[in-house]
Amino acid sequence: MTVQLVQPRNSDEYDFDQTKLDLIKRTICKGATNDELQLFIHACKRTGLDPFMRQIFAVKRWDSSTKKEIMTIQTGIDGYRLIADRTGKYAPGKDTEFGYDNKGNIRWAKAYIKKMTPDGQWHEISAIAFWEEYVQTTREGKSTLFWLKKSHIMLSKCTEALALRKTFPAERSGIYTKEEMAQEFSPLEEHLVERIAASRNDQGRS
Repeated sequence: MTVQLVQPRNSDEYDFDQTKLDLIKRTICKGATNDELQLFIHACKRTGLDPFMRQIFAVKRWDSSTKKEIMTIQTGIDGYRLIADRTGKYAPGKDTEFGYDNKGNIRWAKAYIKKMTPDGQWHEISAIAFWEEYVQTTREGKSTLFWLKKSHIMLSKCTEALALRKTFPAERSGIYTKEEMAQEFSPLEEHLVERIAASRNDQGRS
């Protein structure tokens, strides 16, 4: 089976010359190795997302299991929607549904989207995201203030991302939304990565 990749609307925008590559490495992919930069550029071309419009970006975080920084390629939920929309086979579904415990705390969210199959028929596809699997927590294990204040918005983004990934897997392979990765990127790890990057910058200036 042949997989048709999403093409950018203006292919000239994705012909990265050395000036653009240097800019990306200094800003959007700060701290990336040459191999990681190549992977990022490939993801930009494959998805048709524009890094200079912040539709796609790279995040470095500390992996405690390998004891080194790793890069993840991320987008926002709008980036996922844009990729799906460009297939010509996507339509938004009905409103997200939420489930609560007996204390009124949100426990899960269920999102719906529609996809047109080769026979021209539209089918509804759903996905469920559970609060404890996605909520970003502090070092003390408590939900961050942002997730407490925007609980429905944040979990709905995660479950919509799941539905879009489930419906259009080829177009999203290796690309995650920042909301999906929030729990994986703790404040402690973020601070450590910032210190490592600062140390490298100091070494480069010396």
